[in-house]
Amino acid sequence: MKKLIGNGEIPQIVCNDSNSINGLPKKAQDIAVNYCNHAQKIVEDNGLKFEQFNKITIELQNNTILKKQVYNTLLRLQQPPESR
Repeated sequence: MKKLIGNGEIPQIVCNDSNSINGLPKKAQDIAVNYCNHAQKIVEDNGLKFEQFNKITIELQNNTILKKQVYNTLLRLQQPPESR
């Protein structure tokens, strides 16, 4: 994505805001749309709505206890099954 954007900062991409995608070069738009579709499928496959996922994401930025819980859960999930 960085190579497609050039030397500037990579803009924040908000999947439910088409303006954040439309301002990108065409190839970068394709990558962003593919990412958003994939992310939405993962969220829905895990029983969440995209709005719920976004609320959790925002809460993670403001809640250090929740951030630590998510971090520890991610570490645990990366361990081999026999180690869990």
